[in-house]
Amino acid sequence: MTTYKFIEQHDYLLNETYFFTKKDGLTVTGSMSNDRDKAYDIFCRLISGEPKDKEIVIFEVKVP
Repeated sequence: MTTYKFIEQHDYLLNETYFFTKKDGLTVTGSMSNDRDKAYDIFCRLISGEPKDKEIVIFEVKVP
């Protein structure tokens, strides 16, 4: 079972608050924002099962 958590974190050194998603205890790359609504939108898209990204191999070289 996968566990998603929407996190609010206050950084006392910078005196700023950030919002982000954790998946199974690990921070999801690209989910952090200081805008709560934007971060929550990312969280909702993550839990909905939408594709997270698309990777295209432009070319590949194998060297012996």
